[in-house]
Amino acid sequence: MKWMKGNMFAHMPWASMIFVTTNAVIKRDGCLVMGRGAAAQAARLWSSLARRAGGRIIHSMIKYGAITILRLKDERWAGIFQVKYHFKDPASLELIEHSCKGLAEIARLNPRRVIRLNYPGIGLGQLSKEQVQPILEKHLGEFDNVEIWSY
Repeated sequence: MKWMKGNMFAHMPWASMIFVTTNAVIKRDGCLVMGRGAAAQAARLWSSLARRAGGRIIHSMIKYGAITILRLKDERWAGIFQVKYHFKDPASLELIEHSCKGLAEIARLNPRRVIRLNYPGIGLGQLSKEQVQPILEKHLGEFDNVEIWSY
């Protein structure tokens, strides 16, 4: 795992998969709530992402802890990494750990793809890096293809 500083969206040509932290709230129209932070940035970049992610969660019937990957038009992949049960709540260390396990499996199955993730649970999630870092290191530390981005 690599620790990166800056805007992970600014250097996208080198990334194969971009994951953003989200919650688990699906709106009436079937879209995943992606209204703030990195999730909002991704939803602006790829207009169908919230609808497709919401549909995938509904179809899989795994509402909490869903790791969802969607192929984008430009041959890249975008994914959601759930850290909150509801967008109004603080991030959950338990949910972050569950999502890390799913991302570790994706990293294991895709060793040649660069996987980018914004630092989960901090900022709008109200957790500190010191709370989250041990979970990231435990589950993702062995993977050279995973990048954790923060400002």
